[in-house]
Amino acid sequence: MKTFAHTRPVRDAAGDIISQKPAPCSRCTVAALGGQFGSDKRRRLVITLKAGDVVEFRPERTRQTVTMLAVDLYRVALRAMAGRAQLEKARAKKESKARQRSARRIAYVDKKLSRPLDTHQHP
Repeated sequence: MKTFAHTRPVRDAAGDIISQKPAPCSRCTVAALGGQFGSDKRRRLVITLKAGDVVEFRPERTRQTVTMLAVDLYRVALRAMAGRAQLEKARAKKESKARQRSARRIAYVDKKLSRPLDTHQHP
């Protein structure tokens, strides 16, 4: 498997290798960016793996780049996954509490309606 530090040979006129130069790997996403990305909406994202464990992002046909270390990107992804799991758990808990509250309210009203009417007159 190629690493981030992959290089390719530089050859002279005779075809002999005279040095090595970095060979970053770039690919485009299949889907375009959405409307929340402002002027970059409808542009695909270009991701480049560079030497030094650097990941670079940029919208297609632009020069603006966002650069991160691969380790930092992994950390951000893990935090996003943990946050998403915590949010789902909180939503499930909120929904459960709402069902319990609704059931208690229905039971209270049923109990109130099923009581016999007090026909005794108080002085």
